[in-house]
Amino acid sequence: SRKVFKFAVLLPAGSNQNPYWEDPLKGVLNAGEELKPYGIILDIHTFSPNDTADFRTKGHKLLQKKPDGLLLAPIFYSESKKFLSKCLEQNLPVAFIDSPMDYPNSVRFIGQNSYQSGHVAAQLIGMGNPKDASYLVFNIASDKDQLYRFTQRSNGFKDYFQSRKIPVNILVHDIHSPGLDEIIQVLTKQMQEHKPIDGIFV
Repeated sequence: SRKVFKFAVLLPAGSNQNPYWEDPLKGVLNAGEELKPYGIILDIHTFSPNDTADFRTKGHKLLQKKPDGLLLAPIFYSESKKFLSKCLEQNLPVAFIDSPMDYPNSVRFIGQNSYQSGHVAAQLIGMGNPKDASYLVFNIASDKDQLYRFTQRSNGFKDYFQSRKIPVNILVHDIHSPGLDEIIQVLTKQMQEHKPIDGIFV
């Protein structure tokens, strides 16, 4: 029918300090090239992963263009909930990447099972360590609101040992700073205060 579909993309921007989001964006761009002959146009917006105001601005901008669908990385939980209420007003289908959210028009989730990933991490880190090992679990997020994404991973990590009745000491620490220097400082302090440490799950 020669209809053109415009799909909006709202992803965090990658950086030298945190290149995690560079590969998903490359994947989106590659898919965009493959789908272009079929009448699909991508409207890509990236926001600072440390700036909720930038997320709001970019989200408002893309909704004004009335897209036919949206790919969203909801790393700011509260802001994403507000944004999704506006998406719902437009009856906009949304696919989530990295973290799922409750949304009536959710069409897809692309990402790992967070609980299972924590479970697998515990299984791997436990190999070769004594049964009474001590582990540090670090949840690193620039905004306290982002930490909801890590709760299931931490739970999966702890539940692996509990379900197998393996006695271990697990210390969970949240870091609310995106800066590498601050993260290294906190890690060093925790490792010095809780010696000996047999493994770290970040």
